Amino acid sequence: MVDVKANEMNVLTQLIKHSEASKELLEKIATFKSIRWQYPLENQLQWMKDNLESNDIHLLVYQDDKLIAYTNFVDIEVVVNKNPTKCMGIGNVCTVESGKSYGNILMNAINNSITQNNWNGILMCKESLVSYYEKFDWILANTKKNEPNNLNIMTYNFYDQIGEIEYFDRNF
Repeated sequence: MVDVKANEMNVLTQLIKHSEASKELLEKIATFKSIRWQYPLENQLQWMKDNLESNDIHLLVYQDDKLIAYTNFVDIEVVVNKNPTKCMGIGNVCTVESGKSYGNILMNAINNSITQNNWNGILMCKESLVSYYEKFDWILANTKKNEPNNLNIMTYNFYDQIGEIEYFDRNF
């Protein structure tokens, strides 16, 4: 699965199913993630092996052929208002550097991917990031924070009012 979109800023987004990602690409992603999270390459690769499944998706954002941002979409299930609901969990949101609007480009790519594929999006974040994600129309779920990490749960592209949301699935 490769979905490449371009815009006026020479930005390309690429969606690749985890099962179709080459070893070289996974190493490139792991190296990229190490910029933001100071874990060795081997730890990053092991995390992907332990936590990503074949139908999960990597989203890569390039500007002028340089990888500037990355995230992954993880096929999960949450319980919304006591009903099991399929979602895409957004994890490992990262950019090559801060202060260049790469995060904004990434968030727009995430939202476009969710909308185009008619997915329900969910992410978990620290309190300090809630207002950032709200700028991109993500909604803070009116629920207890995810335990034990005490993270806020945010949603995108849900049609129903969320009274309660629970997540017990895997890491993303």
